[in-house]
Amino acid sequence: MLGPTVNATMNWVVRMTQGPKDGKAPNDSMSFVDVRDCAAMHVAGLEVAGAAGRYMCVAGTATNRVTDGGAVVYASTHWNDIYALVKELYPAMPDFAPCDSEPVVPTSFDLSKSNTLLHVDAMRSVKTILKESISELKVKGAVA
Repeated sequence: MLGPTVNATMNWVVRMTQGPKDGKAPNDSMSFVDVRDCAAMHVAGLEVAGAAGRYMCVAGTATNRVTDGGAVVYASTHWNDIYALVKELYPAMPDFAPCDSEPVVPTSFDLSKSNTLLHVDAMRSVKTILKESISELKVKGAVA
């Protein structure tokens, strides 16, 4: 964090370290991107010849699915997995229960166009994003 106080996005990570409100992970998925990777994607969009149009900028997880064109399909992260990562990285987080029913299939993305600017494998993973966020929050005194 560049600012002296915790901004809205990082405050959202603080709330994640407190576990889900009702103690149970929501049956949904969430997409992440590190601001530094988003900035790198913007710069590449300006510098790469032929770059035009809209690009997805998400830290996707490779799935075993492919598009009709043969590109790997990437997915967002289910809340069961997000809270498991937060618990691993921040053991003080209260225990939580996974969602009640069969987990929904996370939102998926064809990142083949985005990969021409900044490949998703070169971006920070969800685990890295959460690890570095929690570490920064500790430095700022926002979490113990």
